[in-house]
Amino acid sequence: MDSPVSRLATRVAYGASQLPRVAWYLGHSLAMNRLADLVRQQEGETTRPRVRTGKPLPDRKRLLADVGALFRRDLANVEAGIYPLPDDHDGSLPTLLNRSRLFFEDLPDVHRRRESGQHSEVLDEETRGKRPPLLSPEFPFPVGWLDDG
Repeated sequence: MDSPVSRLATRVAYGASQLPRVAWYLGHSLAMNRLADLVRQQEGETTRPRVRTGKPLPDRKRLLADVGALFRRDLANVEAGIYPLPDDHDGSLPTLLNRSRLFFEDLPDVHRRRESGQHSEVLDEETRGKRPPLLSPEFPFPVGWLDDG
């Protein structure tokens, strides 16, 4: 059995590697949504039409609870020795900043594709049937974990 100090060190190391990553990408998501809202306002649209699906969708509270449960399970697996602490990283700060620049530069094109309905250009004759479902225009609605039960 690990000592309390060792367990604390593992938890601190886990949090130090995962929390900044979550904050970084959450910040990108919030900025992207804000920029999209500004573009819609400039184009005279008040809100983007809601996506319709017959599947139940979890609310934000449920999604955040599920993310928290995933992190707790991941940490428990690390503490149990099933696998080591994540050793991956998203790159150096200059690499991250460059990727962010590219991400934000691409947003106007993403917006145009979304608004024009041309969001499946990755599915040409060569790639059709060879791409994962997340590139499907219907993603994520067919995914079973979205049921709110």
